[in-house]
Amino acid sequence: MNQDILETQVLQALELMWQKYQQLDALADQILINGDSAEAMEATTMQLKTERESLEQLESDSRSIKEEYRRTRPHASEDVNRITEKLAMLMQRFLMKISKLETQAQRSRESLKPLIHEGVRAAQMKNAYGKCV
Repeated sequence: MNQDILETQVLQALELMWQKYQQLDALADQILINGDSAEAMEATTMQLKTERESLEQLESDSRSIKEEYRRTRPHASEDVNRITEKLAMLMQRFLMKISKLETQAQRSRESLKPLIHEGVRAAQMKNAYGKCV
């Protein structure tokens, strides 16, 4: 395959990946902002899942092109390096947001445990004694 065509394909794939990660990053921001709204969080989480699946498909589809590029070039071009660095920074920022979301989810789970146990106990008491305590 012609080197210029191959490089163009790699650049296009990397650019599409960068755009997908931008979308994921924006969705992570929405979840962080709308953390109190269950409906908004659920809708955004579904969008996040859809975008992630789309990104996985893009990565899978472009894998052979990128592997061919690596095999035929001793070093990546300046353009490929530049967009790869840009993509890496965006991915790092996105992963930091995901880590923050995981921490928030863990805190929420921990704060809900006593309420859940209290609800379970009330249901057990109601079942045992026929009234709510």
